[in-house]
Amino acid sequence: YIKEDLDRWEYAKEAILVLFKPLDYAMANGASMTIDMIVKDKWNTDYLQTLNETFSLTTTLSKVFSDSRRSGNKLSVLPVKNILMLYKRENLVARGQVPLIKTFEDEFTKSSSADYKTFATEFFVEGVHGFLPKAKQFIDDEDYRITHAMDDDIGEKMRMCLKEDFLEAS
Repeated sequence: YIKEDLDRWEYAKEAILVLFKPLDYAMANGASMTIDMIVKDKWNTDYLQTLNETFSLTTTLSKVFSDSRRSGNKLSVLPVKNILMLYKRENLVARGQVPLIKTFEDEFTKSSSADYKTFATEFFVEGVHGFLPKAKQFIDDEDYRITHAMDDDIGEKMRMCLKEDFLEAS
């Protein structure tokens, strides 16, 4: 039994490192080492909570989305889904008795809503002729981001923000 537990632990630890590695740049250097220490110390207790706090994941992941919108690199958000699914599967409850996935949802909808309003205003500076092609490209790219990097529930809420905030602001 102990060997089975250790094998499972090693596999899970590797899986976590693989999930978080693509976001290394957003979490500063040494993320892998820190993750390694957290998983060793906190395994089977609250390691996902600790990872969330150590790397400010709710903020970091929504920043990855914001940066992707600004740079136009829609592929940079792809690792986000794996991390969200890890948290969703565990259905962990944060210290305030709120499921961790809910904290991600709140952060994504808040930051996305702010971005949508900002971009709608920026695109409209050149008038309607400048706005339409930029808006179409932005909506297409955002749809790709949401479809490929979001959990379904959060994605649905982000689509509502896009529809309401982006279109209302424009």
